[in-house]
Amino acid sequence: MATKTEIVHKRSSVTGNIPTTSQLAFGELAVNTTDSKVFFKVNDGTERVVALEPSAASGSISNSDVTTNSYVASGGQTDFVLTIEPRTENHVLVSINGVLQNPAVYSLTGLTITLATGTVSGDIVELRTFDTTVVSTTSAHAYKVFKYNITTSTTSITGADANAETLSYRGNYVEVYVNGSRYVIGVDFTTNANGDTITLGYSLESGDTVEIISLATVSILDWDIQNGIATLTGTTEQVADTYEHAVYRTVKYIVQMKSGANIHSTEILVTHDGTNVYTTEYATLITNISLGTIDADLSGNNVRLLITPTQSSTTVKLKKIVVDA
Repeated sequence: MATKTEIVHKRSSVTGNIPTTSQLAFGELAVNTTDSKVFFKVNDGTERVVALEPSAASGSISNSDVTTNSYVASGGQTDFVLTIEPRTENHVLVSINGVLQNPAVYSLTGLTITLATGTVSGDIVELRTFDTTVVSTTSAHAYKVFKYNITTSTTSITGADANAETLSYRGNYVEVYVNGSRYVIGVDFTTNANGDTITLGYSLESGDTVEIISLATVSILDWDIQNGIATLTGTTEQVADTYEHAVYRTVKYIVQMKSGANIHSTEILVTHDGTNVYTTEYATLITNISLGTIDADLSGNNVRLLITPTQSSTTVKLKKIVVDA
């Protein structure tokens, strides 16, 4: 009787536990079963661990977040085509006969994954493309002043100031003034990695006044922008994109249709009430001829973006900004 081999990934049930780069090999997965996160290691110039996590609205990775392409390979086959274009090759997990492949053994060009070594006839190749909710923060700076009235000899400024504000700054984005005179960073004072202490080159005395001006970090939430690509054949109405109606309520599409030298670009806003779908199209640019009309409907659990091409072969690329339901 054939035996079944169970593959168990590295895992943790401790909230907030994240593996380090030294704990993961390329192509290896780790799972935090409490936080519902999956981790893998990438190196796109900087070696780091990347997390895949559920959308806050849905509580799970939805069908629109992960696209799977499966192939029964022929002997010596190296190229396999995806149906959506990933951001980078690190957004594609490749497995052969259930064994996850190291990103070093495959490359991405457009929609094509190319293996360094050809497959054996009958190999099962699965390509999983991740396009999960993209939420990140960008550092900006806000002007903030901390004032300290010195009562004893010291070289270190830290903690709460005269207004009970705790000192905090980012990197070297900080200015220091003692009794109105501006000090030079690296000469008259140094910062620390935690951004909570200023160390002076000589002692302050009782009665001195210190002002520290910080360009403190604030967070700017990025738009959730996703990519898509489809090749439409024929001139009948076809599905160019879908998303789960329970996950996203409103989606703004930027659509580019291309056939030969003809380009047709437009924007369309789509929303729904759970029963009906509503659209409005605007900002249309056509270089020569119209390449199609756009509509949307609700089919089962999905909202579908529909395009009726005017040409027999049309490549559609789109970006969409999604708003949670």
